[in-house]
Amino acid sequence: MSFEIKKIHDPKFFKENCMAAHSDHVAYADEKEAEERKSSFRLPLDGVWKFHYARNYAQTVSGFEAEDFDCKSWEDIRVPAHIQMEGYDKPQYANVQYPWEGWQELANGELPEDFNPVASYVKYFRLPQGWGGQRVCISFQGVESAFALWLNGHYVGYAEDSFDPSEFDLTPYLTDGENKLAVQVYKWCAGSWCEDQDFFRFSGIYRDVYLYLVPQVSIYDYKVDAAVDDSYSKGTLSVTIKGEGAGSVRARFEGFGLALEQQTALGTDAVLEFPEQPVELWSAEQPNLYTLIMTVLDKNGAVTQVIRQDVGFRRFEMIDNLMCINGRRIVIKGANRHEFSSTKGRAIGYEEALTDVITMKQHNINAIRTCHYPDGAALYELCDQYGLYVIDENDMESHGCVEVYNDLTGYGSDGYRGIALLASDERFKKAILDRIEALVTRDYNRPCVVMWSLGNESGYGTNMRAAAELVKKLDDTRLVHYESTLKLDETSDDVLDLVSEMYTSTEDMKKYLEKEE
Repeated sequence: MSFEIKKIHDPKFFKENCMAAHSDHVAYADEKEAEERKSSFRLPLDGVWKFHYARNYAQTVSGFEAEDFDCKSWEDIRVPAHIQMEGYDKPQYANVQYPWEGWQELANGELPEDFNPVASYVKYFRLPQGWGGQRVCISFQGVESAFALWLNGHYVGYAEDSFDPSEFDLTPYLTDGENKLAVQVYKWCAGSWCEDQDFFRFSGIYRDVYLYLVPQVSIYDYKVDAAVDDSYSKGTLSVTIKGEGAGSVRARFEGFGLALEQQTALGTDAVLEFPEQPVELWSAEQPNLYTLIMTVLDKNGAVTQVIRQDVGFRRFEMIDNLMCINGRRIVIKGANRHEFSSTKGRAIGYEEALTDVITMKQHNINAIRTCHYPDGAALYELCDQYGLYVIDENDMESHGCVEVYNDLTGYGSDGYRGIALLASDERFKKAILDRIEALVTRDYNRPCVVMWSLGNESGYGTNMRAAAELVKKLDDTRLVHYESTLKLDETSDDVLDLVSEMYTSTEDMKKYLEKEE
C-alpha cells in the first residue's frame, strides 16, 4: 500500500490504517510505576526532529521517507511545536472566512495548491531494551491538519482531525537497530473545511508524540460508569472493558474509607461491577475522587499491565429545565477556553494548563467550554482534580460555509462557489461522525465532562443529527449541546438536550422565553 497525495482533496478520505479510538489512559508495567506515574511502557519522541519546509507539495523532497534516504543534514525543529512559531510560514488569524479566502476561490473540499505548506519531519530512534519482538504503537496527540506516516520506508497510514489523537501500529516495520520515522504534514486538507474556527491558524506536530508497548494480554479501552442513586447518597461502579488476549483483570477500588476488590475474565468485552455503597460525590466545589486500579493478568497469573483511573461520582441532569449537579441547581460561571500561549501558540504543556486551571479557580470560574475543539488530555485530568465543569466540544466549525449560505438565503450547493452547509453534506458525514467518536471515547471517563458539544457555528442538518445520535449511543450519561440556530432543512433537533445561540440580543432572549414553556 502506498500514499496518494490526491486523496487529501477527498472529504470521504480522512484516515487510513488508524487504530480505533479508545479511552485516554496510561498503561504501567506494575503498581509501583502506577503509583509514581512513570511508565516504562512509553517512549516519548518529543524533542529535536529533522525538518524540511515546502511551499506546496510539488516542492517537497521526493522519496525522503525511504529508509536509505539520509535526512540527517536537514534543519532541526522542535516537536511539539507549530512550524509558524519555529520560523517557517506565518501565523494567520482568521475569524469567519476560511484562511485561503481572498487568495483563491474554492468549493467545498477543494484545496489551494500553489500555497499549501508541507512540513516533512524525520525522527531517528532505537527501541528501549526489552521492547524487541513485542507490539509497539505510536500516538500523535495532535497534528494540524493532516499527515502521512512512514517507518523505515514503509507507508504506515494517514490521518486528519487536528485536535484528536491519531494512533498506528508500527510493529510490522520496526527493526532492532536504528529506525527512521518519517511524517509529512499538510497545512490544509479536505478536513480543513471542518476546522474554520475563529483563531490563529497554524500547522505542524504541536502535541506530544510517543511510542507505547502493548502486551499480548492487555486492556485496549474501558468505560467507567459511576452511577448515583436517586437519593444522591449512594453510588454503583461498573467498568466495561475491551481487552486483547486471554487473561483476567483484578480491580481494586478505594478511597474515603472504601476498599473493594473484583476480578473478571478478560475478553473482547468484560464488565467489572462493584456493589452499591455510600459515596462522597464529585462537584466543582468538592472534587472528590476515588481510585480504581486495574491489574491485567495473563493465563499464568503474571502481571502484564496496570492502569490507574480517577473516578468521580456525580449526576448532572436537567430537572424542570434547570441544570443540576447531584440534585442541586447550578449556575454556570464559565469561560470559553482556547488553548493558547503567546510564545508557543496552541503547543502548550502541562504547566501552562495547570496555571490556567488554578487562575480560573482563583477567580470563581466553575466551568470551561473547550471552544471549539477538544483540548489536550492534561486539561481534563486537572479539571477532575481541581473541580471545573467541562463542556467538551467536537472539532467541528464550518463558519465560513454558514455565513455564505445565510447570505444566499438557501441556495446552498447550487449557489455561489458551490458552498453548502457541511451539516447536511453527505460527503463529510463519516468524517464528522469519526470526530465525534474520537471526542467521546477519549474523554468519557472524566467526571469533569458534563456535556458533549457537537461543535460550533456549523449549521444544523442530517449530519449533525446523526452526530447527536452517535453521542447518545456512545455515552447516554451526559447532555448533548449544540449551537445550531441556522437550519439547512427540516431535520428535527429533538435529540439535542441544549440548544444555544451566539450573540443573541436581550430583546430576542425575551421573545424566546415568551414562546417557550
